[in-house]
Amino acid sequence: MSSSLPRLAITLGDVAGVGPEIALRACADERCRDSCRPLLVGNLDIARRAAALIDSELEIEPLSSLAENPHSDTSVGCFNPAGDDVLDVAPGTVDSRAGHAAYEYLASATRAALAGEIDGIVTAPLNKEALHQGGHPYPGHTEILAELCGVENFAMMLYLPAGNAVRSPHGLGVTHVTLHQSIASVPESLSTAGIREKIQLVNRFLKSIGCDSPRIGVCALNPHAGEGGLFGDEEARLIAPAVNAEQDAGVDAAGPFPADTLLMRAVAGEFDGVVAMYHDQGHIALKLIGFDQAVNVTLGLPIVRTSPSHGTAFDIAWQGQANPAGILEAIRIATQLSSYPLPTNSYPLFQMSLQGVIFDLDGTLVDSCLDFDAVRHDMQIPHGQPILEALQEMPEGDWKTECLQILRRHEQAGADRATLVPGVAEFLSELTRRGIPQGILTRNSRESTSRVTKRLGLDFSVVLTREDAPPKPDPTGLLSICETWGISVERAIFIGDFQFDLHAGRNAGMRSVLYCPGDLPAYADEADFVIREFAEAHRLIDEFPPKQS
Repeated sequence: MSSSLPRLAITLGDVAGVGPEIALRACADERCRDSCRPLLVGNLDIARRAAALIDSELEIEPLSSLAENPHSDTSVGCFNPAGDDVLDVAPGTVDSRAGHAAYEYLASATRAALAGEIDGIVTAPLNKEALHQGGHPYPGHTEILAELCGVENFAMMLYLPAGNAVRSPHGLGVTHVTLHQSIASVPESLSTAGIREKIQLVNRFLKSIGCDSPRIGVCALNPHAGEGGLFGDEEARLIAPAVNAEQDAGVDAAGPFPADTLLMRAVAGEFDGVVAMYHDQGHIALKLIGFDQAVNVTLGLPIVRTSPSHGTAFDIAWQGQANPAGILEAIRIATQLSSYPLPTNSYPLFQMSLQGVIFDLDGTLVDSCLDFDAVRHDMQIPHGQPILEALQEMPEGDWKTECLQILRRHEQAGADRATLVPGVAEFLSELTRRGIPQGILTRNSRESTSRVTKRLGLDFSVVLTREDAPPKPDPTGLLSICETWGISVERAIFIGDFQFDLHAGRNAGMRSVLYCPGDLPAYADEADFVIREFAEAHRLIDEFPPKQS
């Protein structure tokens, strides 16, 4: 076995199932040992029992960590991060000890992959009920991996290599917009942005395995693709806009198509990848034609992870009947993927898409010609002192009441003469077309903000004023908007024209964009990106996350 081969950690999964047997059958197979250096993650005695079950002469050697580097043609190393509680777990039973151990095997392998100690992970099946009983309430491997790796844009792909069943020379990859959840919850979980993310992940994966021009078909949600709205409007309202936006971005995507015919066309070679709306929509077709060859690949991670597509198979566990074809194919794909460099922030498989844009109002979206120096003069506030902060420090009384009225008069006058900043309307239209929500966070009053947006015909999904959230640079408003949209702050940007805007973005952990049509201020270098006009803002969508300016 060559020391230059990639090191793959193979987890035993739930020890009550077929995981240990298929893992040992794979490690004993020449095809595995000729392509990688396998390392087992699981209980040493369980692994030795599995080797005896299949009459393998392969020696199982203990490892103190996955950083150790054994290479032998007659042995395989085994690292046990979870103790010996599983030794008396009965075959074919749901057991909390097996569920907890399976989690620990996966977590340990993931940490080793993130640390660069191994080149990839191949996971044997776990049982979700046992996982939950063991104190780990995750739907499955995919969600655990995403949390451990700190990513939110991820997907499970079921991949069937090219062969007798699949006619595309690059195989067929099917991923899912929603995954381990009830059918009843699927429609409300769909979004244009989420569908776009999955199209992008499929496109990047296929390119990473040598498919230079991936052809991606997108499933409809409803029968007959909604039949023009008779059976539902998700196709026209959510899915088609996502497909159109990706086409505009240069991706060869098509749809939405009825799932029953799309999967048939894809298997026949018309598409290299398919985006399904829910789990069984994609899984059933591929498992029918290639149950033992289909491989799960987790997309969006900064590490390589694959697995066979089957489950724990409790009905045949520890009977010497388990077929290792699926895990051998998973090892082959993991070996192939491990040959590609995977830097977390730059490799295209792991780039994030923009899911929300939040704007400041005055000086960013609109020019209200509000004279802040005049406001300070009328309120007797020293030059340069922030107005809202000065108001907050004023003692209660007639003068503070008068100052509030002064500010109201100035803001109302500004609202009445405000005009849209050039290029804003076009940028907002582009965001809407791409299904990216827009919001406003302003230090202005609710009254004046409403007056401006109504007069100029601006329609935003969320608008927060100083009555709704603490004024910037406090990040509460930005965090609240992202929570309302159901996205992470890393997937949004905040565009503003003042230092408070940049500080609010930084305090929220969000990328900030400085709009500055004139001379750059001294604090411009605090922005993640600077635009001089809104025509430049369109690049933020395709180049997200923005590079340091």
